Order: sequence, then structure tokens, then C-alpha cells
Amino acid sequence: MSAARFRLVPPDGVGPTVLAFPHAGGGGDAFRPVAERLGPGLRLRTTQLPGREHLTGRRPYLAMDDLVNDLVPAASGAVAFFGHSMGAFVAVALAIGLADRGLPVPSALVLAGAGAPDRRDPADDVHRLGDEQLLARVHDYGGTAPELLTAPAMIRSLLPALRSDFTLFETWRPDRPKPLETTLTVLAGADDAFVSPFQLEGWSAHSSRPVSYHRLPGGHFFFRDEADATARILRTAVVRG
Repeated sequence: MSAARFRLVPPDGVGPTVLAFPHAGGGGDAFRPVAERLGPGLRLRTTQLPGREHLTGRRPYLAMDDLVNDLVPAASGAVAFFGHSMGAFVAVALAIGLADRGLPVPSALVLAGAGAPDRRDPADDVHRLGDEQLLARVHDYGGTAPELLTAPAMIRSLLPALRSDFTLFETWRPDRPKPLETTLTVLAGADDAFVSPFQLEGWSAHSSRPVSYHRLPGGHFFFRDEADATARILRTAVVRG
């Protein structure tokens, strides 16, 4: 298995590090609009998972524990984690992994487009869908150009990473952890049909501190059009944490 990597977005960022974790099938470039608006004093590094971007053709992860084990050595020292959708689960799993090892946990976790893992609908297993159904679900989420989902060559390259990523977080069944000693900031799109208020509210049990909730205009990929607001909330979370 090819280990995940981190890279700067944009590449000339300086200052304390925020680690970002993308959605299923996604890559670090999804966060470029937010990274470019963080302003001076913070830099954003995103995970590159096998099976996409510069690691196309390499075997993806299927188990959260394997991914966390590979990310832990590079995660120490980050002031915050920022995860969207699947990436929110990775951010929390990594924070738990650091805490379990007695290592420092970032002072802030910013979780977007995802409900608490213990409130996910276990019957909604996208990774078990047939190819056409899986691609239809990805289309419904938005965020992927429709022409990419109908191009045969692109489908062949996308499907393994997509199915592996959905397997990664849908099969993650964490024991109810001790609440993390960190601040949680939860962001959601006002029109996101895939994350319910009940699921969002579940995050309050995962931190020993009050959880901050924000609803921004848009659907599941709201942060792309609301990059200014997302960057502002992220900076505030880092300062508050």
C-alpha cells in the first residue's frame, strides 16, 4: 500500500499548519479556494490519498485504522484539522488516534458536511452499490462535473478510489470515545440533503468543550462557493482553540 502524503495548497504557504482531509474520491485541490483566503500566518496542507492526483494507480486504503497509522507521524504539530464529508471522519479518527497514543491533539477540529459517526445511517452503505448506482449518488452530491462521470476513461480511474473511500469511512465503527480535549467547529450547507440536523447535533458528544455550529448557503459542497466565510470560520476556530 502506498502511504498517504501531505502537500501545501497553495505551495508557498507559511506559518502554523492546518491539515485538511478531502471528501470521498477527492483530492487536495478541492481546498485551494479556502487555502488562498486563509491569509498570512496560516498554511494549509492537504492529504493526498493513493488512487488519485499524483498517486493515481496506487492501491487505496480500505480501513480507517491503516490510514490513521500512516498519518500519525506527520500529524503532530498541526494546530487544526479541517475535514469535509469523508474527510471529517478522517480528521476525527486521526485526532482519536493521536489521543490514544498520548500525543498532542490539535487545538481545533473543523468538520464540514458530515454528521457524527455514531449517527450515520448504517443501512446507507454506498460502497455496496453497483457502479452505476454509486456514480449516480456521487452525481447527486454535486461537486463533480457531470461530463467526468459519463466519460468511460474517467469512470475507470474514479471508481476504485470512490468505492475504496466509501468503504473506508462507512465501515469505520469507532467505540464511543472519551470526548476529545479540543474545540469542534461544525459547518453545514443549508441545502445539504445528505446530512440531517440530528446527525450534526451528534458532534456535541465528541468534545469536552462547547461545539460551534455554522450553516452556510449551498449544498453538500457549500465551502467552494463560500470559501471566504469558510476560511474566516477556520481562522477563528484556530484562534479560539
